Amino acid sequence: FKFVLIEKLRDSDIKIIDQIDLELLKEKSFTKKIDLMNRHITYKIKFYDKSCAIIKKKTNNDYLYVILQGLIKFSVFDKYIDKKSINFNLIKNMGIVLGLDTFISQEIVGKSIILSISNN
Repeated sequence: FKFVLIEKLRDSDIKIIDQIDLELLKEKSFTKKIDLMNRHITYKIKFYDKSCAIIKKKTNNDYLYVILQGLIKFSVFDKYIDKKSINFNLIKNMGIVLGLDTFISQEIVGKSIILSISNN
């Protein structure tokens, strides 16, 4: 799903980003909840005007993050070994899937637009 979604976004990249930019000028985020075959899916597109950081947070759902514009610096921590982590950067047209109860830190660079999809 992640690869198909990113490919479709990349193919219609300019039109979608321009449309999202216009919508996000009024509101900084857009959220919609849908029921899909007895699964509760929430998707959110959020514009981060300024940089922000989230330090060592535990995910409360399964997530798919797709970067539409900008950059997120991620750290994913081993839940058994406290000081063990993996660090990486996600740029435009990249995504990551995170499972329930994953410990993460993230630094989102200003002017970023992030699509997140969660399975509740």
